[in-house]
Amino acid sequence: MIVNDGQANLIAIRENISPETVPDITGQATNPAVQGIGEDIAAEIIAQNPEGPEIVDDEPLITAPDPKKIAEKIIAERFAQSSFPLLAPEIDISMLKIIPNNDPAAIDGYLNNTKAISEKNFSGISVDFDDPDIEDFKKLAAAYEKTIQEYYSLNVPSSLVDFHKEKIKLFTQQKKIFFNISNIEKDPLAALISMRLIGQAHDDLTNLNERIVQFARKYNL
Repeated sequence: MIVNDGQANLIAIRENISPETVPDITGQATNPAVQGIGEDIAAEIIAQNPEGPEIVDDEPLITAPDPKKIAEKIIAERFAQSSFPLLAPEIDISMLKIIPNNDPAAIDGYLNNTKAISEKNFSGISVDFDDPDIEDFKKLAAAYEKTIQEYYSLNVPSSLVDFHKEKIKLFTQQKKIFFNISNIEKDPLAALISMRLIGQAHDDLTNLNERIVQFARKYNL
């Protein structure tokens, strides 16, 4: 059983991301997404000069490592803080429709339904990196949102509940990734974080689909 959950788009983005595609957050001082980074950098420099500037040749000088390294440290800390909700999205357990029927027919029906959902929602959606369009990323985010809602409507055999919950979590994560990329002009930091998570998103979904295939083989499906 081959499942396409929009992974082709993740692969394309992963292979086409380059330094030129990383958003430039300079000149964004009034953007709430990057406000405070300058203050954090200044605080780091002050922390490294607790007694104030050193006077050398009648000029006040501060001691600090490469400013670029300080900026990278501060931004890395922001990544860690901002990426956690993206990496661990919540799902509404109360909306899951779990059924006790775990016979092969019920499991096969569930797997066929999930495959049909993915094929319907992701067919025809791709990103042209020769001429990228923000609207493409918006379409992908919308496709994942539709897929999530349709997954909530499925009857899920109890033996597949863990897989089902994990799929919804990954779909929610990817929806946020593509939305953030489409929203790059308003929130460049979130877009940058999302770009850096593309590889992990692809790997996580690939791994989950492989585990589902192994489970299906137990039932000769």
